[in-house]
Amino acid sequence: MTNSANISFTSRINILSSKAFDKLPKGKHIGFDPNAITPTILKSDVFNTVNIRTCTGGGIKSENNKSALGFHLWDICEENDFTAQLNKIQNSFNSIDGGLIIGSKNVERAENSIKNFKIVKQTLQQKCGNISWFQTIRKALGEVDFIYSKADDTWNLRLCEWDCKNRKYKTVNTLNKFLEFFEEISISPKDRLYIGGKEITEANAPAIFRKQ
Repeated sequence: MTNSANISFTSRINILSSKAFDKLPKGKHIGFDPNAITPTILKSDVFNTVNIRTCTGGGIKSENNKSALGFHLWDICEENDFTAQLNKIQNSFNSIDGGLIIGSKNVERAENSIKNFKIVKQTLQQKCGNISWFQTIRKALGEVDFIYSKADDTWNLRLCEWDCKNRKYKTVNTLNKFLEFFEEISISPKDRLYIGGKEITEANAPAIFRKQ
């Protein structure tokens, strides 16, 4: 008999078109301003956030995927607020089984962006080895929206870049565009990646998949 306490569930990471993304149930919304009414950290079976640019967003799940938590941390909030939010995240579960971290940009006006991302990444990695991350958005006008669904343990992402000339968003829909969108992509051995419904494996992009 398998010991359920030792099971690690596999998360699915979907990179979707805007049309497919908009059809999904959004669940509870996560904001980014710690002083606003909308929470920056919450637990729910389905949750979403939008406009991750210089911020750090993502979420974690508890052991056996019994509970999930999402977050969106503003890079210009006070250091005390950032530390309090990070402590809340890392202490939310006795045991973290996996998660995804997204965001940050290398821009002069956001001096804490990459630093905060790395602090979140290091902190959660110390808690769990099954964390995937998409670090530092390369596109000056790029941003990320996501929806997480606990029922099927799926991260649904929309990766957008604003096209100033045509005044519309372009979404990532190929592996090459995905690889160009972030400076560093690291996918846990426990996670699977899909772009436009097609699974991307280590054979397609060996550099982004971590080994066991």
